[in-house]
Amino acid sequence: MREEPQRPQSQATPRVRRRDVVVGALVLLAWLTPLAQGAVLGRPKGPWPFFWKDLCTVSCLFPTAPREIQYYHLEVARQGRPVFYPLEEAEYFQLQPFGYRTRFDYFMARWGAHSPAPRQDLVEWIARRDRELHPAEPPIVRVRFLRSIRPIRADTPPTGRWRKPPRPDRARDRVGVLAVHEVRGSTP
Repeated sequence: MREEPQRPQSQATPRVRRRDVVVGALVLLAWLTPLAQGAVLGRPKGPWPFFWKDLCTVSCLFPTAPREIQYYHLEVARQGRPVFYPLEEAEYFQLQPFGYRTRFDYFMARWGAHSPAPRQDLVEWIARRDRELHPAEPPIVRVRFLRSIRPIRADTPPTGRWRKPPRPDRARDRVGVLAVHEVRGSTP
């Protein structure tokens, strides 16, 4: 019987490379910092990208009970008609990929309520889409964004599935004008 030659075993113990420690520490810091902010403040603050904020707030989805619900509506003014009237959102935002919220609701909660540039882009799109849907109507010249804040009350709990009210209820909600945008190139 033939014996196999024995190979010498390495006496060196595996060492952790300094680069691995630094990368691991950075990943932990980049994850734990917004996670801790989300746990304490309810949502990470600061210059974190939206994806990272979402990733870090998953572990603390409902840290506190909401006291109110915000929702948004659109009103438009047409050429020759200075009065604002509600825009029928169902014609423009048919898809509801976010449960009972439309893309408009998601857009406003995510970007539109905070920045005028995305709202202006939306205004231009609404004006173009309106020309396609209603060519006989005068063109839209202004769009007003309304923010409604509805308090959540224990004495009158909602029944059934929640849906955004079709119109702001000024008796029950705090309704305010978030912004008014002119359609570029239009004359009122």
